[in-house]
Amino acid sequence: MDKSKCESLIKKHLVKMMRELDINWSIRWKCSALSDCDAQINKESNYFDALITVDHEQIEDEDYLKKTLRHELLHTFTCEIDLLADQIQSVVSEKEYEILKKTIEHCDEMIVLRIERLLDSL
Repeated sequence: MDKSKCESLIKKHLVKMMRELDINWSIRWKCSALSDCDAQINKESNYFDALITVDHEQIEDEDYLKKTLRHELLHTFTCEIDLLADQIQSVVSEKEYEILKKTIEHCDEMIVLRIERLLDSL
């Protein structure tokens, strides 16, 4: 998708989606190339702050963008996992944390996918 169109659609949908999902975070966003996914969220869970990066070149259409934005926003629901991961990181070695981090990220993603399925079924 063209970058300016993607930006325009994000402006159109993001705040409305946040209201619908009752997300009271400060969410910033940008369109930028990503190497291994079409979007990602970087959260600062302690501060309820996040940055969503969308790779506009991987976005097919408006519906796909909305689905992608919703997915990234749902990751704010798992912020407690981030806080737990921070605590784990402070008490284990770097090597141990790298192993645990993969499991933590997988669990986070599975929770979001289940929430998506629930929302889709309503």
